[in-house]
Amino acid sequence: MHFLIANLDNKKGLTKIADNEIVSIYKKMYISSMSDTFDFRKKYQYPPVFNTTEISDSDLIKAKDLIENVDLAFEAYKFPWAKKVPFNDFCQYILPHRILGEPFSNWRAFFFHKNKSLVKYLLKNKIEDPEVVCRILNDSLIKQFKFYSKLELPCPNLISLDKNPIGLCMPRYLLYTALARSIGLPVALDFIPQFGNFGGSHYWVTLIQKKNFSFNAGEKWEPCLFRGVKYFRHVYTNNLRGSDKSPLENPNVIDVTKQYQERKIGNLKLELNTTVSKDLYLFTFGMSKEFVCLQKAEIHHKKIFFNDISYFDDSILFIGYYKGAEIIPVENPFKIHNWTREISYMFPSKSFVQTIRLFRKFPISFEEGNFYKEVAGAKIQGSNFKNFKDKKDIFTFKDYPQNDNKVKLNSQYDFNYYRYLPNESGQVNLAELQFIFDNEKDQLNESKYYQFDPKFKNISNLFDNDSRTYYFSSSKENWIGIDRSQSKIKKIKAIKIVARNTYNFIEKNNTYELFYFDFGWKSLGAKKAKDSFINFQNVPANSVLLLKNLSEGYQERIFTYEIYNTVTPKQVFW
Repeated sequence: MHFLIANLDNKKGLTKIADNEIVSIYKKMYISSMSDTFDFRKKYQYPPVFNTTEISDSDLIKAKDLIENVDLAFEAYKFPWAKKVPFNDFCQYILPHRILGEPFSNWRAFFFHKNKSLVKYLLKNKIEDPEVVCRILNDSLIKQFKFYSKLELPCPNLISLDKNPIGLCMPRYLLYTALARSIGLPVALDFIPQFGNFGGSHYWVTLIQKKNFSFNAGEKWEPCLFRGVKYFRHVYTNNLRGSDKSPLENPNVIDVTKQYQERKIGNLKLELNTTVSKDLYLFTFGMSKEFVCLQKAEIHHKKIFFNDISYFDDSILFIGYYKGAEIIPVENPFKIHNWTREISYMFPSKSFVQTIRLFRKFPISFEEGNFYKEVAGAKIQGSNFKNFKDKKDIFTFKDYPQNDNKVKLNSQYDFNYYRYLPNESGQVNLAELQFIFDNEKDQLNESKYYQFDPKFKNISNLFDNDSRTYYFSSSKENWIGIDRSQSKIKKIKAIKIVARNTYNFIEKNNTYELFYFDFGWKSLGAKKAKDSFINFQNVPANSVLLLKNLSEGYQERIFTYEIYNTVTPKQVFW
């Protein structure tokens, strides 16, 4: 009890009124998710408006709440899988009445009683390995929780979330943490504020034991392999650090990089060319023009030290300081190389400029990569019968044609019907699919498109010339065909295919602006794309670059333009 109260300062969450508003939105989301056409953003106001008023725990929580919390935590501490948990870990990762800033509720009592049948099963079968218990709990959450990535909302109180289990990763991780702690499993929320060489950050759950096990709760049971320059963990203890503006500015965050990258860790030592009488920090590049602070520097004369840096991936970093809310770089960025642990500075060349061709503004995400894989192995077939009983293969996709989505076909036959037959997965996840004949206007006649399984909707999305709409079917029996039986021109010339995507490739008629980094972002001009790529001239070599879509979209990520094998120039994202 002393531990909880001594660290109660700065613990807070949304008020009951604000929580009720969030809960009502989650209820609507969960009910809407039962529909085949679930898109909460179209059905309700987006972004939703809600109250964000917070209240501190010291003004909210009553003595009986903490007493109940402590009593039940100690009841869970008696379970066999918790018997080897050190008392300090029990206080930090099982005992606390809240996890992060979620609205307060008596979640421990709710989940302790809800999990009684699970606990009875575990005890009856003498399951005492905490990792096995974690996995069983994870399997049950997979069946319960509905992942929905299209709406970002604060987490409601955990009891209401359990009744309406839907949302992004963070609500799922918070729910799992509460479920696990309620039965005596010491779990923590860990995170990287920015991936080492990819846009975005990530949280996950870690089971605290002699050899920690990190995983994405509510997903397939496997170790979490996300990588960054620095790793952090949320704890209940208040750690006072003064003016630190890195993630450690939060008194309830600790640096755990050593625990993740024991073999790929080192200290970074740099020399400054200028004298700065301010606190210096290590930064990396976030989404778009955002900078992400990683660590405060230790300065001795003109030498700067950063401790426990992960060298698992090559990364681009820079040193800077705060001027109010603004971040001022003191030098240009540098690469850290994971194999040699050497650094090389990215000074934009004053004398060598180049013309570059760009195809994307953001790297291919894991989700988008899976959409691309679904095209590999798919076929274009022809037949003179609508049911394709005499089918003939015309073309097989070896992989997805990323940079040129119009594929020429050398067909020697005139067929009445053509179709796109998916690969072995049976998935059709396409934004565009256009069969092109000599008269290109003719292929967009909706009445001539058809599918084997009529239950799937939105087939017109395949020929609306909009890469942001898509058609999806999951039946292994389904395929997409076109009827040319009444057309004079039957020989197919090409196929235009655009996989379902995150809209981060170059889109025709959109306007793009290119920036390079030289002690801050500087523009190289804006221009409209006329094709699936865009060229920019007079780009300084050895630059950190950023391409922004001025027409629409928000995801952008830094990249360099590098030449491999002295011949092939390539856009390399970081």
